Amino acid sequence: MALSFLLAACSLILLAGQVPYSERDMTDFDTVFNALKGKGTWTVGENDSIAFFTPNEAAKDPNWRPMQTGRWIYTDWGWMLRSDEPGAWATLHYGYWTRKGHDHWVWVPGGDWQIHTVDWRATDKYIGWRPVKLDRMGNFITGSEADNVDPLDWSFIPIEKFGLDMSPKDFLSVEETAKILPLSAPASHIIKIWDNVERPGPDPVLIYKKNKTQFLTVELKTLPSISTPPPYDSPVEYFLYRPTFFQDFDGMIHRVKILLSKEDTSTLAKPQVQEIEKKIWQDNGLKPRHP
Repeated sequence: MALSFLLAACSLILLAGQVPYSERDMTDFDTVFNALKGKGTWTVGENDSIAFFTPNEAAKDPNWRPMQTGRWIYTDWGWMLRSDEPGAWATLHYGYWTRKGHDHWVWVPGGDWQIHTVDWRATDKYIGWRPVKLDRMGNFITGSEADNVDPLDWSFIPIEKFGLDMSPKDFLSVEETAKILPLSAPASHIIKIWDNVERPGPDPVLIYKKNKTQFLTVELKTLPSISTPPPYDSPVEYFLYRPTFFQDFDGMIHRVKILLSKEDTSTLAKPQVQEIEKKIWQDNGLKPRHP
């Protein structure tokens, strides 16, 4: 009995010392701004209605598209695009990608973490997805059917390559996509959890049969900070940073504006920079971060 009690006590002590990897960090939007520094440019829209980020690749190449590198993995939340690109933890899970009103793709930040923000379509040979715009509450805005079949929005890949490491050369051209889209249908699948649940995206069992890999559902774990490395590698666990932000949608726009003003006034003394920041916050009816 004494030995059993001692072992139980030791187990509790060991568990107490472990990092749970379930608590989400809270941070300023500055964390995203800094993660993307040097990777592109920020723009604040007219009347401060929106802020968006243009990657350097998108500015240089009009044919560049987001979500064409990395690998789709099936998680306990559904399909997720795993990418090691800097800032992908933000640009693939918060806000949305759009090219509407632009001659290239831009990323619009948001405050709600999503497993993905895409629509899915499929044929018997190809899987395709396109970024979907979100409203301020993080809800999908799907638009009309005509809006959903623009080949410039879609990325189609052969089924046998889906779920494996991808690069832009694996995808159909715009001309090929235009031919495939009318033959495709919305893609979803049923998975048994407590009950049958419909999830967006292709059936993972079918995918893993096609690409001849073992079907594994990956459990997502939360890193406590952006500087915390994954504690170990595992084929059935994936550690990622997914914080909550102090700012809402409007607050993110204000932070981008403030951070851009600091970059534009880097030659000014610190009190002058703080005065600019204070004025921006006051103009928007918010409490300044500096007294």
